[in-house]
Amino acid sequence: MLEKTRIDADAIPRWFPAVLRPQTKDAQAHSRPQRAELQRQTALAENQQDPLVDVRLNEEIDSDVFAKKQCELRDRIAELTLK
Repeated sequence: MLEKTRIDADAIPRWFPAVLRPQTKDAQAHSRPQRAELQRQTALAENQQDPLVDVRLNEEIDSDVFAKKQCELRDRIAELTLK
């Protein structure tokens, strides 16, 4: 009875990579588009910062509006970076 339940110790080190490698590749393939989208959104938020400063420097918006929008952009970039 014990002979049937015995595990082949040599097979275990081969089994882990054989099982984990395809699962890891699948997970990476799934996360690539998500990561690219997060990077795109981060770049968009970062690219909004310079025009915002320009608008403020030209006194087209007041300092309260600028501070609020700048804080929103900074928070959005931080949120995307943490994902």
